[in-house]
Amino acid sequence: MVGEKEAIGETALALSGGGFRATLFHVGSLWRLNELGMLPGLKCVSSISGGAFVGALLGLRWSELGFDDGGVGKNLNDLVVEPLRKMCSIGVDAVPSYVNMAAMLFGGVTSGLEGGLRKHLFGADTLGDLPKEGEGPRFVFTVSNLQTGGWVWFSREGLREERLGALDSPDIPLAKALAASSGLPPFLSPVILKTDPSRWRESEGSDLFHKTGLRKRLILTDGGIQDPIGLDPILDENVYDTILVSDASVTREVWRTPSSFWIRQTGRSTILQTVSNGMARRRALRGGRFTNKRDRLVDFVWWCNADEIGSYGIVDALAKDSDETRKLCEIRTRLDRFTPVEQGRLINWGYALCDAALRRRFTRDAETSLTPPQWPFPEYAF
Repeated sequence: MVGEKEAIGETALALSGGGFRATLFHVGSLWRLNELGMLPGLKCVSSISGGAFVGALLGLRWSELGFDDGGVGKNLNDLVVEPLRKMCSIGVDAVPSYVNMAAMLFGGVTSGLEGGLRKHLFGADTLGDLPKEGEGPRFVFTVSNLQTGGWVWFSREGLREERLGALDSPDIPLAKALAASSGLPPFLSPVILKTDPSRWRESEGSDLFHKTGLRKRLILTDGGIQDPIGLDPILDENVYDTILVSDASVTREVWRTPSSFWIRQTGRSTILQTVSNGMARRRALRGGRFTNKRDRLVDFVWWCNADEIGSYGIVDALAKDSDETRKLCEIRTRLDRFTPVEQGRLINWGYALCDAALRRRFTRDAETSLTPPQWPFPEYAF
């Protein structure tokens, strides 16, 4: 297993946004990480939007995964992979989008997406149902605050808002936090979170803590606007030796006939902004190293849905670049129904790129070898 011949120290995993496309891509990444026995070594899983569904379900089922002596979770497929595939087969965004469009005419908002996530996957689970410290990784979900322009990080303890402070409230519904993280404007946004302002505490940088009204009613939206890759909570701690990044945020879909309708333009502009933010972060950090608080170099192992697998320099990589693989970053980023073919190909692609990135990182020494990869869904191999 990874780490037996080359220790990687404290490790964190970032799962990017990108709708159900990202969810399925990350399922493939998780599949490969599990095969290599790397999941028990994770200290933090930071996720956003479509990636947050994966991170949340992984956290909820962590104690049931049945890790063996090699660190392989024997129940990952049944407890995480298949429930996520089932939700992606149904889709959860159509009805909430239409209802929100109608509500907009009267200045209202609905919680349809939250209801769909409750119904199809997360039920009455709360942030407090995620693993306790020492019993699993710290799971963090990023959201944006439309009022302050700041980020919001949800975790087992509650939430932390960049400019308002912190609220220790583990009873916040997980479905609400995830609906906010994946609520892309204008149709699935915003999500309203009401809290007791007297329970908040001031934290570093909370320059708006004195604004009680802003703590009473938070108006939240897609976390990808702030951090499409989910890296900020990891970099904020600055204690990890290795950061693994599964990135399905790149969208290269061509809008052949741009619409003059303002709502459609708003949606397209939001996606473009998110992609641009991710590209800037990727250029700044990918392949680079920096020194953390313990004066140790941090390694980034980063794989992206828009990459050419040939660029990883793995002679016997599982997949080959083709028109089919290049089109995967053109798939929509909605939370609608994905066909079995789309699911199989996206999962396989996440698996193959994760494998290539890890092999490039962990096979520098000829004595280091990884468990041979095998397609999750051979019928959809490239």
